[in-house]
Amino acid sequence: MHENVDLVCTAVYRGGAEHDAAIRGMLEPIYIGNGTVLYVQLTCTHDEWLSRLQQESRQALGKLTDPTGALELSERFDLFATVPFQPGLRIDTTGTPPSVAAKQIVSHFGLPGAPQEGRC
Repeated sequence: MHENVDLVCTAVYRGGAEHDAAIRGMLEPIYIGNGTVLYVQLTCTHDEWLSRLQQESRQALGKLTDPTGALELSERFDLFATVPFQPGLRIDTTGTPPSVAAKQIVSHFGLPGAPQEGRC
């Protein structure tokens, strides 16, 4: 058994009972192992979202980069919904650099340490 292991996991929450159940299933082992989950929602304006998803760096990670496909998904799912499980932190990153958002997360949750300059 491992202890004191920190993990950052990212996902797009799309709302709805089916997705809620899937997330609860993924988190169950964490809770069984007495782990803690801290919810952070990073959001931005709709126009900024469409601009960011076209960045080349996303393509190398196999992420969605097509604005048309993203708009179709946003018509089927609430991609800006907030996870309903427990209170969390919501940060509008439209004009917020990643390092500043990371510091806000550390401060909000009282986490040890802070991101190094230029890294997050």
